[in-house]
Amino acid sequence: MGMMMMAFRAPDDVADPSAFTEVAGLEDYPPLGAPADLAERLNARLRALGLDSGALDDTSGVILPDGVGSISFTVGDGQVRFILVSGPTGEVIDVFRELHAQDGWHLLDAGTGEPL
Repeated sequence: MGMMMMAFRAPDDVADPSAFTEVAGLEDYPPLGAPADLAERLNARLRALGLDSGALDDTSGVILPDGVGSISFTVGDGQVRFILVSGPTGEVIDVFRELHAQDGWHLLDAGTGEPL
């Protein structure tokens, strides 16, 4: 599948989001939203871009555009704490970059810790 992308928020006082992921527990990640709401938001954006392949991730309910292996949510206390995307395409990375710009999400290559 290639790269694994991680999308998350870090607390405001964290200077290095990549280093944060190495020491953070699940409860340390600020929430991204309720799973159903977040899936609906992502799906609306993917559909608007014409990326609806008809396939959904079994766990998150998010559309899997062609070439993407999975889009999974890690949930704590009923809120998505981070998202892992296996094999993200350029278009999918761009959708997450939009959310980064709107909501302050951080995007990392989960294998290297490098920002995307």
